[in-house]
Amino acid sequence: MQSVVVWTCNCGSEIKAMYDIDGATTIRCPDVSCRTTHIVEGKVSKLWVKDFHKLWRPREVSDLVVPTA
Repeated sequence: MQSVVVWTCNCGSEIKAMYDIDGATTIRCPDVSCRTTHIVEGKVSKLWVKDFHKLWRPREVSDLVVPTA
């Protein structure tokens, strides 16, 4: 089953992710000047970021995933 989670980063960026309940994914903020990360309790399959027009724009998930050690 897939779920959707939305969060606001410390820098104000708004992020929405679709994920399966398997595993966990650490996502870094899409704002390159921000170093904040967010843990999603599942495997993220789709990701969107709200732009300055307040529209959700798709982003490539793999670009924002923090690799695990």
